[in-house]
Amino acid sequence: MKLRIKTALLSLCFLLACTASSNQPDVTGDNIAKDSQQSDVAELDNAGDTTFEDLIGDLADDTAQDIDASDNLALDELTTPDPVPETEEPKDPFDPKDLAEWEPHLAQIHPRLFFDTADLPSLAEKMNASDGPHKTLAQRIRNRAARALPMHPDDTFSGPVSSTQGAIIEAAAFAGLVLEDQELTQKALAGLAAPYPSPHNMAYDSNYNLHEGEALVSMCSAWDWLASNPLADPQELGAAKERLTQRIEDYRYMCREGNLLIMLLFAQNNHLMKYFGAVGLCAMSLNDRPTAAPDLHEAMTGLDFMFSEFQGNADGGYAEGWDYLAYGSNSYLPFYVAYHRWAQGRQLPYYSDPLLQNGYSKAGKIVTLPDIPDQVVPKAVYKRALWSTRPDGFMNATDDANPSPLHGAVLAWLFDDPAYLWQWLKPSVALFADKMDAISLALYNGEAPPDDPGIKLEGTACEAGFAIMRSSWDADATFLTLQGEHGKMRVNGLGHEHPDELSFLLWADGQELIGDPGYIDWENRHKVHSPEDHNTILVDGKGAPFSGLALQGLDVGTDAFLSNMTHDGPTTTVSVATRYEKTDLQRRIVRLQDPETKHQVFIVEDRMNSETPHNYTMLLNTMAGGDVPESGIEFQDDGVEFFRGQAKMTVRTVSSQGQLSIDSRLQEYALRHGAWGYHTQLMLSADMDNLAGFLTILAPLDKPEITVSRVRDGVMMGTISFGGDSGWTVVSNQTDLAQDVAGLGMIEPGLAITTGEGQQVYHFLPNEPLCTEQENRTVYRAGEQ
Repeated sequence: MKLRIKTALLSLCFLLACTASSNQPDVTGDNIAKDSQQSDVAELDNAGDTTFEDLIGDLADDTAQDIDASDNLALDELTTPDPVPETEEPKDPFDPKDLAEWEPHLAQIHPRLFFDTADLPSLAEKMNASDGPHKTLAQRIRNRAARALPMHPDDTFSGPVSSTQGAIIEAAAFAGLVLEDQELTQKALAGLAAPYPSPHNMAYDSNYNLHEGEALVSMCSAWDWLASNPLADPQELGAAKERLTQRIEDYRYMCREGNLLIMLLFAQNNHLMKYFGAVGLCAMSLNDRPTAAPDLHEAMTGLDFMFSEFQGNADGGYAEGWDYLAYGSNSYLPFYVAYHRWAQGRQLPYYSDPLLQNGYSKAGKIVTLPDIPDQVVPKAVYKRALWSTRPDGFMNATDDANPSPLHGAVLAWLFDDPAYLWQWLKPSVALFADKMDAISLALYNGEAPPDDPGIKLEGTACEAGFAIMRSSWDADATFLTLQGEHGKMRVNGLGHEHPDELSFLLWADGQELIGDPGYIDWENRHKVHSPEDHNTILVDGKGAPFSGLALQGLDVGTDAFLSNMTHDGPTTTVSVATRYEKTDLQRRIVRLQDPETKHQVFIVEDRMNSETPHNYTMLLNTMAGGDVPESGIEFQDDGVEFFRGQAKMTVRTVSSQGQLSIDSRLQEYALRHGAWGYHTQLMLSADMDNLAGFLTILAPLDKPEITVSRVRDGVMMGTISFGGDSGWTVVSNQTDLAQDVAGLGMIEPGLAITTGEGQQVYHFLPNEPLCTEQENRTVYRAGEQ
């Protein structure tokens, strides 16, 4: 409740700020002198000689001496003393007001953020590689470096222009240094030194914090390389440094005092994390600036707050979703890499400035933080993201997300874990680096990918809020994800959260067959983000809560809780439970693998419990029909059959009461950012009372023999035949008493799956126990080990 109140107040401030206008002085980078001299660049021989502790000691010693009073004062001097000079307060090395430069002895040592001088010969070899990943990355860098620098329109600051300028300058600076290219070096220097319009009138919703954060990460990386380049003219280098320093100060002002402050107070997500990443990297690059030390403190504690306490958790959950993890990483992974190269495993103390860290348990305090690879939550989040990889090599696109991969080369180096190369080197992922091509080239040394990521195949990530069933790590694997977010994994998604309780996604034979509409873009999110857009259940046409406040990050969905995954013979099961519209809902999914044919089918059992009758609608987003390429769909009395490419799917559904009706509509889904298409959404509805439920069989097979029927109210049955003597019977008993089913005898409440003519029965209780700390388990029957 406190979290909702706090968020509501911030939201109100955010909305009130919509009408505010800035009266801040027009401070630009246009009048910076260009005649500053740059000192000679030092060698990197003694880069690690001075430690953080040494710096603290130096600052502590830099205090004023006490003024001694004379022992021989006259009486009248004692009564009417002369003014005594004020004693200078001792400097507190953890107080940003007292801190200035960060590690000032490093100011003349470049390059040092991502590599050092000794690495330049090997980098040149990579840039001149004739094949393989290094050739691809090098070509991207050359292509970007060759682009013309765009100009701000009509003397108006443009965030996208600035971000693009930064990427080009970074590529030119890197290639200029590594390839000893005078023209590219000059281009990067001129780009950094160029004047720019004042950003001080940028609106709170201009995304200036995002675009300029990206620009600064690129430009501060470029500075590290230009400052070490013997081809760089010292005078031009000095002008570039002063202009870049002004950019950083403009950015700090806009985000800490100007129009963007209200946005960052509210948007505790990628908006804030990209800010922290940018000021942190620039603090390390231009470390002799007056605010470098407090900026580094703010970056370290701010990212710890966002990862460890707000967006992430130790189970690897990430509230904003994987797409925004990858997007935000463009701005803070470079900082993480540079910091780790410097920290070398040390745990160090930092002061948390509370201004942009509202809600941080350590705000206003000194906190000792481990080096990045040793921080539990960031490491868990990236590994969980990798675990969620779909058969096509991309991470699940739930909530506001497009299918995204990870920055595999960077993460493999940062966490010393080749598992990330397994995804990164997939042809479909295509060496994803986004804005980090140069850093990826520098860190990747040609290692071959492992056969698989070396993590558990499937299971429930209880606190992360999803479960995965996966037959293998291969591209043609069956792959199912079941959603069940609760607590901060749901609430802290803010405006990017979707009310997708109970929703599941299913892949088979290399195709997504039951899908999520994904995320088009912020302007078109209304097409894909409501309860009606997901594979869930509507109660009288309504899903989980989704009010007019949803776009401000309030009142989105309701908590859902998963069960541990259980393996029992040929069955694997997991459940999720939630409550909305005064109805308790539980969805159980059982994967059934035939021992003889190895075919897999999925049983979906839904139970709805309410004190009053309702109309219930089960929604399924089939990735077929509409304008889905190479697809088709055919309707049956009790379901559909459809195909996508070479993949086939049969869906059969029965309701526990009432007359099942099957309808459909065209549903938007994201093709890529900013573009959408249409697929067929099934709507299976029935009027039911307190024995409400659905039994659905999904078979990713070509024309399987499947039947579904209602034995009596509250008792549903399905049969599955794989040919020959193979066959299965499924009975869902929604009542509180054992029920007699012809040919099967008495079936206890819950779900029963029998083989052949009842030789083996697998029974699942009506209500699966919720997740515990216990690992997902395997049930061993008599004689099994």
